[in-house]
Amino acid sequence: ALCVRHRDPFAAAAIDVAAQVEAPDPLIAALAQVIDDPDTPIDELIPLSDRFPRASHRLADLAARLAERMVGAYRPLAVNNPGRYRVGLAVALHRLAYWLADLGRRADALAAIAEAVDIFRDLAEVDRERYRPDLALTLNDLAVSLAAAGRTGPALATIGEAVALLRELAGTDPL
Repeated sequence: ALCVRHRDPFAAAAIDVAAQVEAPDPLIAALAQVIDDPDTPIDELIPLSDRFPRASHRLADLAARLAERMVGAYRPLAVNNPGRYRVGLAVALHRLAYWLADLGRRADALAAIAEAVDIFRDLAEVDRERYRPDLALTLNDLAVSLAAAGRTGPALATIGEAVALLRELAGTDPL
């Protein structure tokens, strides 16, 4: 209950602990309250989303709920103010795709990552230097989702596009 009443300092720590303990159910329940609370502002959810460890299948359902909440929050904001919130929507969709795939919801993951790619393509057309890296990473994940869906032809074309973009980026900003 402490991480519910005092979200800012404790919710992120609760994620870290829940990923490491044998019985995380009370922490997961408290985190679910924070995520599902409509009064939790999006600005407080962003750092929580960053905190979920990628290798934690135990927390995947909760991470997907958070990503769905973020997509739901960003979608109307991006409609009303695309210049400010569209990138947030794309990032939330990308995260949602990851967690949905981890949960075995491959069709939903494919839809989310395809939408993220569309947004990053649009953003890269406006600000090429800023959004090309995001587009390349998202294209890579789209290729993985396409391959998982058995769509090898589109997966190969997509990974080819991602590789070409990454080579272009490496040529302009080598390590």
